[in-house]
Amino acid sequence: MNSLSPRHIAELLRAISSDRYEELPVPPDDGGERELIQALNRIHRDRQEHLRGAEARNRLIIDSTPVAICITNADGLYEYVNPRYRQLTGYSAEELLGRSFLTVVPPAEQANLKHLHDEFMGQRYELAGQWEIVTRSGRTVPILASAAYIVDGDGRPKKITFVVDISEIRDTQARLEAEIEERRRLEQMREEVERVMRHDLRNPIDGIRTAADYLLQEDLDDRSAEFVRLMYDAAARARTRIDNSLAYTRMQRGEYEIRRERVNGVQLVRDALASVEETRAAFRVEVVPWYRDRPLSEVFDVEIWGENGFLTDAVTNLVRNAIEASGEGDTISVVVDDTLTMPDGKPAVTVSVLNPADVPAEIRDTLFDAYVTHGKSGGTGLGTYTARLVATAHGGDIVVDTGQGTGTTMRLIVPRGRPGEIAS
Repeated sequence: MNSLSPRHIAELLRAISSDRYEELPVPPDDGGERELIQALNRIHRDRQEHLRGAEARNRLIIDSTPVAICITNADGLYEYVNPRYRQLTGYSAEELLGRSFLTVVPPAEQANLKHLHDEFMGQRYELAGQWEIVTRSGRTVPILASAAYIVDGDGRPKKITFVVDISEIRDTQARLEAEIEERRRLEQMREEVERVMRHDLRNPIDGIRTAADYLLQEDLDDRSAEFVRLMYDAAARARTRIDNSLAYTRMQRGEYEIRRERVNGVQLVRDALASVEETRAAFRVEVVPWYRDRPLSEVFDVEIWGENGFLTDAVTNLVRNAIEASGEGDTISVVVDDTLTMPDGKPAVTVSVLNPADVPAEIRDTLFDAYVTHGKSGGTGLGTYTARLVATAHGGDIVVDTGQGTGTTMRLIVPRGRPGEIAS
């Protein structure tokens, strides 16, 4: 046992852990030294078997990965290339192993890449970037490469490089850019068609409005005068909607700039309710307006800085939707409140429309999408969609609370400050 002192045993164990161990000859005697050497040799063999198994598993993972991987030594010579790397470069393993990685580097870049390799091996930093390689057939392929410094099982420093072919990404990007350009062209064409349609529609509508205005100058009986006024108002509303259609398109793209003016939120609600009066009467529901917790009155003045026509349209659409979703005898509340704030803490005005019916479950997730409607024979599905466009164009939003069996609240939220305050 003198030849295997505790210090010697410790050195042998360190050699096993660092793969520098060479198996010792087993002495013929049956003493403790024989058993100890057998144990050390067995530990070494078990470790080698474990390492071979781990290496095989790692190699299987690397071989099956869709990313091209290569390992080069400090001199830049290939020591391993996985199947995807061979497929990408067009070379076989036999053609690459033992040769320089510059085999696949364009001649003009070889000096630069060799310098980067030597610098990388000396400083051991992460290296990533876009380069080009030349395949065996001479085709140039753009790649994204990322390299890492490793020390292999043999204790020597090496570089493992992960390579991704980005030619497909570039092709996809080119296709997307072409598609975007085509959609832009079609959008311009659509806008031109809409412009012509708006022009062609304005003429007959303006004719109706002019004729109605002329008739109102005549000595008509009350019933006829009321009918002509309704005709004039309908033509005026149609003309406004035609004029606004381009603005809504620009809102969709986030390009519309609100022309801010001082609007009385109370009067805005009164105007919206007046415009849905016929619908309210047809559905036999009651609409009750409130300012906070008090009945709405013209004596209240709630300041909003926005575009009156669009805000009125937004509230009108929300109230009309609530009416059409209600049953005969239901009561709808419209509440104006100027005590709340925006998410950023700035003052806000809210107009909340409450009706006793829940939004149907099948359209809750798409409620603010265009053309979504439910149970309305004449519905366009644009009411909530355009209302949210108006809200977001004003720097606000519309939130909905529904689905608890207690009805639905649609809340239009817009900032109430002056233009400079809203933009800041």
